[in-house]
Amino acid sequence: MYSDSRLARQVLESKLSEITNPSGWRDSIAVRPSADPTDTTQQIGEREMASRNLSRNASLVRDLRAALNRVAEGTYGVCVDCDEPIAPKRLAAVPWTPRCLSCQNDVETAGALDERLAA
Repeated sequence: MYSDSRLARQVLESKLSEITNPSGWRDSIAVRPSADPTDTTQQIGEREMASRNLSRNASLVRDLRAALNRVAEGTYGVCVDCDEPIAPKRLAAVPWTPRCLSCQNDVETAGALDERLAA
């Protein structure tokens, strides 16, 4: 288990606060009328990018909340797949990670294989 759960909680809560309170997100997806087709096309592209960012942030919020639950349960820093400790360097880089590097690589490899088979 991770040795300093208090510090982990602070880092996770700080990131969660940063993600859940973005400034100007409503403006980034607002629809503004424009007579110029070029401006309209640009606005559509900007809204699409903002929408993707919001979706990515929603996924990160779920990951952060799951990590906070692991801290509360006393399982933070332990891989959810193999029950081995997650390397401190990995936790420092991605504090919300639920898996050790080996298991994460397995998940990503399986996902890539699924995508190739579906194509």
